[in-house]
Amino acid sequence: MSSHHTNSHVDVLLTGCERQDAGAVLGALEAAFPTRPGESLTEAVEPRPGSSHPTVWAASVDTRSHGHELGPVHLDGSLTADLSGGPRHVREVKKVLGDSFRLEEQGSVSGDQEVELRLRLTELPSSR
Repeated sequence: MSSHHTNSHVDVLLTGCERQDAGAVLGALEAAFPTRPGESLTEAVEPRPGSSHPTVWAASVDTRSHGHELGPVHLDGSLTADLSGGPRHVREVKKVLGDSFRLEEQGSVSGDQEVELRLRLTELPSSR
């Protein structure tokens, strides 16, 4: 994972989930870090028909924009979220995700000016 945006952007890749769970996570991020009208936060990278490759939902979150946090959000299953960007900005995105979902950190890699973080997201007990 490598970010090609400004320092305030965090790249988010979601895998191992159905469309509705990816939408729930991306909706929480869009509420917390709104985009400008006409812009989209997300892009689905779907495999070719008959392919065994997983669908990946990609988002670029600009942490300079601040909206509101949703609190606990419903998920039908669990998913993997890979975050990549500047350390402070990755922490901001992780905090927002932690307010809406149960997080399990599965690994991280730190560089000079960028960090990569893998999280497993599941539903918080109080979101039903």
